[in-house]
Parts: sequence; C-alpha cells; structure tokens
Amino acid sequence: MGQMGGTLTGQSLRHKVNQRFFMAVSNWESGTIQCPAKINLILRIGPRRRDSYHDIASLMLKLQWGDLLRINVRPSANVEIKLDCPGLSDLEPSRNLAYRAAELFLKNFKLSLRVDLSIEKWTPTEAGLGGGSSDAASVLRVLRDFLLQTRPHLYSKSAIRKRLLNMASQLGSDVAFLVQEEAAAWCQGRGDKMTPVRVLPSWPLVLIFPKSKISTAWAYRELDRFRGPKFRQDLQWEIMPTWLKNSKGICPIPAVENDFLNLALRAYEELQLCLEALTGSGALAGGMTGSGSCFFGIYRDQAEAEDSAVRLRASGWEAIATQTEAGAKK
Repeated sequence: MGQMGGTLTGQSLRHKVNQRFFMAVSNWESGTIQCPAKINLILRIGPRRRDSYHDIASLMLKLQWGDLLRINVRPSANVEIKLDCPGLSDLEPSRNLAYRAAELFLKNFKLSLRVDLSIEKWTPTEAGLGGGSSDAASVLRVLRDFLLQTRPHLYSKSAIRKRLLNMASQLGSDVAFLVQEEAAAWCQGRGDKMTPVRVLPSWPLVLIFPKSKISTAWAYRELDRFRGPKFRQDLQWEIMPTWLKNSKGICPIPAVENDFLNLALRAYEELQLCLEALTGSGALAGGMTGSGSCFFGIYRDQAEAEDSAVRLRASGWEAIATQTEAGAKK
C-alpha cells in the first residue's frame, strides 16, 4: 500500500529514515585522532597460495605514535569525500587507503554525506609500520563513532563491529588488526584471524628510518623467488610461541623474527648498517618490521631509549623514541 493508506513500503521507509538522518546532521567534527603505527615483533610468511596471497603468522603491536587525523562530517545531497594530506600530495586521493575507507563506509551504510579528511603524516611510506593502514582503520572507527553518537537507536555496537571488521579486511590485512581495540594480537591467515594478546608490557622503543625503501610487492615476489616453487613451511609455523601462550604477565624480551629480514639485508647494504647501529646502541632486541624498511630496538626503559635515539641521530640516522601500547584496550 502507498503512504495514503498509512503503511510505508520498505523503500519509502528507508527514504524517510535517510531524510530524517540527513536533517539531523549539521556539522560534526572528530577532534584530533592519533592513528597508531604498528610493528611486527614476529612475522612468519607461509607459501604462496593459489590466489597469489600468502598466509602469515605474526605478533603485531600498536605504538603510541603515528599519523594525526581529523574528520569533519556535514550534510550533502551526494557522497562527497575531500582529502587533505600534504605528506602524500602526489598520490591520487582515490588510491589513498583513508579515502577508500571513508568511501567504503558510506557505501556500506548507504549514507549521503560530505566527509572531509585531514591527515598529518608522521609515518614514512614503505616502512612496514602500517601508516596508511592505520589511517584507514582510524577513519572507520571515527565514522563508527559518528553513527553511534548521532543515530544510536539505529545501530548497535555489535552489529557495527562486525561490519567494521569486514570492511577493514577488504582494505588490507594490517587494517583488520589496527581497527580492533586490542593493543597486541597474534594474527594468522591474511592477518584477519586474530587472537588478542593481553599480557605484554609497554616496551620502550627506538625506530630508525633508513633512506632505502622496500615495496611490499617486491618483498613477497623476491621471497617466493628465493624459496622456489617447492618450498614448504614448517608444520608448526602458525602456532603462537610458547613463551607468549604461557605467559602469566611476566614477559621476557622476545627473540625477534622476520622472514623478510635476510632478503632485505642482502638487497640493501644500508639495512645491515642500520641493524648494527641498533645493536651498538644498547638495544636488548631489535629487528625489522613488516617488509621493511623501518628497524626497531627494544630498550630497558624510556630514558635509555630517548638517549639512544639522540645518539643515533647524532650519527646521521633518522630515529625517534616511542613505546608500544600495553595490555588490552577496553
């Protein structure tokens, strides 16, 4: 029946809801949000799959450092997304993960809005820190908060969470980790199968950013070529390490693992020097994150990490001190 009979069709009901939603939104701002970068304390790469992807097993940790994001949402008759990101001004906006995250969110929830994204870049590209992925994850989380604040009776937190994880997985494996609340997780599959890790302390770190850049696509291609078509990973490769699984809150400084490391050291002499500089600066453990080229070192305390970063900068390295997030996010 039509509206004259007092009954709304599904289409007209959705139109009414969207119209009321449109009228209710005036101008909503997120404030400044930090997009936490990540490191891979452990990164194991499985054989290439038939779909050309690789399964991974990785201990991922969020950092208390990253890009800065602001989002402004306002009414619009059509979907409009504007991106201001001076650090990546040469990149087509539609190729930016944060832009794509906003686009995907609006499409998924069938929203016609104008979304202005402003990103202050601190994480370098091709570093293995998940900077772009964290920007995208933060866009999804901020737009989720926008929905929950402006239309709390239309969406439940649990329903939005499932859709958020699905969208994050579409955007990238690192996005799936960075969009969830946990500070650390053991990630498997394409990185979207996660087991929260809630026993890790906040470790003081130094990050070194070499001049060499490593493309993720190049790293996977070279790893496949080096391993050869008959490569088979150890049967236990995906299992969480015993020291992590059995920890009761007292964690030793772990051995850092990265299947890309030897490949990167052979290809770029600078990276071997970078690793030696970290070791010589007093780091208890150190290694490369992701497919590179950023290296990190773990230190006894934050003061030592700060001092080491100063000395490394004096030696000509681009370095900063930061720390990992600790425990579970509530």
